[in-house]
Amino acid sequence: PDDDPEQRDRERATYAKLKTALADATADLQKAVARLEVDEAAVDDAKRKDGWEAVTAGAKRVLGLLDDVIGVQTQ
Repeated sequence: PDDDPEQRDRERATYAKLKTALADATADLQKAVARLEVDEAAVDDAKRKDGWEAVTAGAKRVLGLLDDVIGVQTQ
């Protein structure tokens, strides 16, 4: 195949950008999962609605971040 130095540089730059984005998204996902576990443990009968809302918001954050990780991996 043709060896285009500019194309190779663009691909390396894209790879570096995606590698950083994946590392950031993975770290954010781990933090969100940890927070979700804290929110889940805090659910009690006295504030059931508040606890439920915190857990569902946390689950949405986790799903959004997981979508980001999957998006980076498929590029």
